Amino acid sequence: MKNIRELRKILRGAVKPIERVGVTEWSEKYGRLPSDSAEPGRYRTDRTPYMRQVMESFTEPDIKRIVVKSAAQIGKSLDCLTPIATPDGFKLMRDIEVGDKVFDERGEVCNVTGVSPIQYNRPCYEITFSDGATIVADGEHLWQIGDAILKTTELEVGMELPLSKPLNLPRKNLPPLNNQNKIVVNFEPKTPITRLPFSEEYLFGSIEQRQDALEYLIERNLGPANKKIAAQIKFLERATYPVFPYVVERIRKVKSRPVKCIAVDSPSHLYLA
Repeated sequence: MKNIRELRKILRGAVKPIERVGVTEWSEKYGRLPSDSAEPGRYRTDRTPYMRQVMESFTEPDIKRIVVKSAAQIGKSLDCLTPIATPDGFKLMRDIEVGDKVFDERGEVCNVTGVSPIQYNRPCYEITFSDGATIVADGEHLWQIGDAILKTTELEVGMELPLSKPLNLPRKNLPPLNNQNKIVVNFEPKTPITRLPFSEEYLFGSIEQRQDALEYLIERNLGPANKKIAAQIKFLERATYPVFPYVVERIRKVKSRPVKCIAVDSPSHLYLA
């Protein structure tokens, strides 16, 4: 009798009632993609939010057939001329290849694991942010807004992108900033400088080297003299002191242009552009 009671106790602890959850909730909790997938690991419906309704439809008794239509080779793409920051400098989106290294929102280096073909005749939109920066993306490009993943066509004025962290890069062997004698800095309006008075490698040096380069430019008031240098100062600020988030200020449809999509292996699958 004692053995039977012990056996019943063991069985009660081992057998649990069936968990009643929806298909979407179950897939997020238990779904795993194999190692040879484009994005191996835990399945996340926020990567493909349109699939939530599809999956839940399988449990609806009145639904007899489900049809999903998806055009071939349609990615979430950016203008091919978008500059993408890499540890070795800027590279245009059109030139990014599998195996290249870019940055995620934590400022960490991540790997490009996939690229789409260049796509044409896609609906394109120009997004302008509160600091004047602009970027052109197709209507299907995905953006992280808070905890949500939204398409370009779902963005609204006032929405904020996550605040990225400073780029995490090692110190480089660069010439000192106070020993750049190749360029004579002239502050006369008729002869503005046309390029940085030091190696552009400083843009992708360690955080301390970027701080030094930014202070060097600001102390000499070089930004207003040239648009390119002003843009490089803005990049140094964003890559070194990311204090203010990007707030969407304007969204407008623009003429279609060649676009391209990339996939990265960062934990969030986000990358900086």
